[in-house]
Amino acid sequence: MPSRVSDADDVEVSFTYASYERETEASSLLPGDKSTRFLSNSSRSQKSKEESIKDGEKQLASKSRGVIIFVACLYMNLSCFGMVGVLGVVYVEFISAFQCLRSEAALVQSLYMGLSLAGGILFSIVVTKYDTGACVMIASALAGIALSCASLARNIGTVIALVGIVVGLFTSVNTLSSSIVINWTFVNNQKFALGILTLGATIGQTVMPYITNALIEEYSWNGCLLIMGALIYFNCIPCGLIIHYSKKYFYKQEKSNAHQRNSASFISFLTDSAFMVFIVSTFVFILLGPVEQWFVVDVAVLKGFGAKSGATLLSLNGIFGFVGRFLATALIKFYPKSRPELHMCYGFILWAIAHFSVVASPVYWGMFLAMVLRGCSTSIVIAFLPSLQLELRGTEQFPKTLAISYLVMGIGDIIGGYLGGYSVDVTGSYNLIFYIATVGMIYCGISMIVIFVIFRQRKRQYQNLP
Repeated sequence: MPSRVSDADDVEVSFTYASYERETEASSLLPGDKSTRFLSNSSRSQKSKEESIKDGEKQLASKSRGVIIFVACLYMNLSCFGMVGVLGVVYVEFISAFQCLRSEAALVQSLYMGLSLAGGILFSIVVTKYDTGACVMIASALAGIALSCASLARNIGTVIALVGIVVGLFTSVNTLSSSIVINWTFVNNQKFALGILTLGATIGQTVMPYITNALIEEYSWNGCLLIMGALIYFNCIPCGLIIHYSKKYFYKQEKSNAHQRNSASFISFLTDSAFMVFIVSTFVFILLGPVEQWFVVDVAVLKGFGAKSGATLLSLNGIFGFVGRFLATALIKFYPKSRPELHMCYGFILWAIAHFSVVASPVYWGMFLAMVLRGCSTSIVIAFLPSLQLELRGTEQFPKTLAISYLVMGIGDIIGGYLGGYSVDVTGSYNLIFYIATVGMIYCGISMIVIFVIFRQRKRQYQNLP
């Protein structure tokens, strides 16, 4: 018994299934003793990668090549999530220009955010099986054209169709590809590299509101969208070119080994209790978490602080999100065995406090401090999210895990944005949706504790095996 446990301690073990479930699936595929059979997907895939590289089957990227690939993916991440900040500012302009309901204007944001994530499930096979770089170049070009066409729109319906649906769908290719390429390239440091990648979103959320506000003042919202089509999407075409010429450095699961190494089917995702708890909490925090990104500018306007002050509040989310994610990724680097679900737990609780404070504060400085807290708390959750996804299902199933997670997130985004706008149309205030979001984040924090308990239980079952 002691020797079995010490052998398992030589690698980082994630208990992706309960022990009896793993034995049923793995025993027919993997020879050897139980200490080998009960290793997580993450542990086994890490070994197979290292063996493949040693045998010369794959070529590790040099440091310079790794930096180039990472910068390309970082810019894609920055632009995709930075567009959320753009729409957060333009949201007020849509209401004024088209004299539409807030729920209609919010639908632009919610559809964009939702489809930029959920759309990945439609393109995941193409992106992972064929030329990822070519997919990025095509999607970026089409998204840029659609956003440019939206600048000529004369009604909110056209904006919803072009920006919310078309741009959102093509953006999903870049959103999915950036994370997958990082996972393929940085064989020995996926968690740290994916954590650093999330810094792109905070940079985008920091600078884009200021740029958007300046462009609107100079060129109106029409000119703003036209310029953003080039800045955000056409500039991603060179990133796709870099990915295309770097594909020989990607470690992908080979077709010949797919059946043996990836024993879990889609059904196993549904029967994995930890994964299902994670998916439900993911839906809740995406459904309610982005309320500040959607509405804080309008909340500031309704409180009499003005649109510029609202844009400043929106940028605070990015500024302190950057600081928070930097610290969180440092934790991942120097304390790689710390439990991501526990960090996400206190992150969700702080996030709940921020939601409540944004609408409860009667003064601008109260909202200011609430957005500082919001940026820090969300950064903790987002930075550790890829680590938890890797822990739940392993590295070889990461693309599928990501696609399923993004699908659920996308559905939550679509519903959440419209729900928030509709609540304001009915009640005349944003208070209700922010208070509901507060309760939702508390629920998500509790869910992370549940996942931690499930992992601990699986570890005990593993250690008690004969």
